Amino acid sequence: MDRIKKDDYSPAAVIFFAAAALILAGQYLPGIALAAVFVLAYAVAMWGMLGVAMSVAAFGLGCLVNIHVTAFLAAALLPLTITAGFAVRKQLRMRDSVLMISGAALAGAVAAIGVLWLLTGLGPIDYIVSRFGAYLNTASDSLVSLIHQYVRLFDMITGAVSWPAVLSTPTSEAVSIILDRLRLTLNYYLVSGMISYALLAGLLGFVITRAFVKKRRGVVSVPSFGALELPSKFWLAYFISYLFAYAGTTFGWPSFDILTETIIGVYGVVFIVQALSLFDYLYKRRHMSAGVRVLLHVVITLFFGSLLAWVGLFENIAKLRRRMDTEGGIKP
Repeated sequence: MDRIKKDDYSPAAVIFFAAAALILAGQYLPGIALAAVFVLAYAVAMWGMLGVAMSVAAFGLGCLVNIHVTAFLAAALLPLTITAGFAVRKQLRMRDSVLMISGAALAGAVAAIGVLWLLTGLGPIDYIVSRFGAYLNTASDSLVSLIHQYVRLFDMITGAVSWPAVLSTPTSEAVSIILDRLRLTLNYYLVSGMISYALLAGLLGFVITRAFVKKRRGVVSVPSFGALELPSKFWLAYFISYLFAYAGTTFGWPSFDILTETIIGVYGVVFIVQALSLFDYLYKRRHMSAGVRVLLHVVITLFFGSLLAWVGLFENIAKLRRRMDTEGGIKP
């Protein structure tokens, strides 16, 4: 096993307890446990197998609070944590690292679903619907009515149902409609959501872990965010995949409607990253600081996320950055 140098004992202890605290907090707010991934991935990247032992021990402490939640979190996050740490430690190329970490994140998500089924006997869709149904059954009639109005908003806009009819819907019927819509939405977007999560986790797992580690040890060199580009024919792969799925949907082939939504969702995430990379390229041309660029990325993604996918698709087709560089479209 890798040895910790004497000067590393204090940082290692701080990292271990910080990760353990995040995991314990994640028992109540599971999203917080995601931060522990980057803390522990740093430990793995710095100290190898000792970092792995720290990761396992940190999740072990969570068992003192709730062994079931901890088992779910460990199944979901440990593969991602360990793979991200070793990818950075071994100085693998960025593309290979992101693909490996994304695969680990997806495997972790599948493992977490397996743990959920073992503990509850339910799949993720049934579990989410049942938990939300239990919440709605204890919620006030006014809150149920508000959620029901939101769920039926598109129906009211298109005239499929009138606003007075929605307002007069009995609470029990409203709960049933809300849960049916939730189940339908999850059926359509669960797979694409898992794959999109894996892709983002792969990118962030590599980039953030590398950023922490490079201050202490050597890391692989990577292009700046503004220099990242998809393969030149990536847009063609998207169109072929979409047309195939759309044809299956048109002919009524089973599950091809879900496949269509999955393709749109997954490629959409990739094209959003491409668009943000283009914007980062433009921001750097105007000498904006890193903090300002990050803030703009967050704001634009929150308010114009769906439009960004189209920008990324167009940029992949038109090769805008190459044109700007070769034709002098924008001067630094």
